[in-house]
Amino acid sequence: LSVLMMLIPLIFLISITGWLFTGKMSEKMGLIYGFIVFFGWITAIIFGMTFKTLPFIVWNRMYHDKAGLGQTPNPRELFNNNVFVMMILIYLAGFGLFIAGASLGNASIITVGSGILIGAAVLYNWNVIKVLSHKPQKL
Repeated sequence: LSVLMMLIPLIFLISITGWLFTGKMSEKMGLIYGFIVFFGWITAIIFGMTFKTLPFIVWNRMYHDKAGLGQTPNPRELFNNNVFVMMILIYLAGFGLFIAGASLGNASIITVGSGILIGAAVLYNWNVIKVLSHKPQKL
């Protein structure tokens, strides 16, 4: 996802450069480009890296001395994968709606997209709290 979200700003930047030379560039394009970079690429990296490294860090803290002595949970079992997938889908919907609203100059669509992005943030925080509040299992 983060690689795809990295390509979107690159493609948009090429488009902006073309519009700049033709004189068809508008202020909205700068807003959209900034949003794509920060809420697209950087957010996708944060989402992916959080649920790749945080569970391992917590697992390592809880089970480093117990590894090999019995069955320990996998780091990926410390967060809810269904919530993660739902978070990504909600995030993509909010991201798309925000860009559509900014492109059309429609504040209502931007507001709905922002609300959906807040929903994704709530799911993200719920899953992070789930990982951080993991209690070690008895082996």
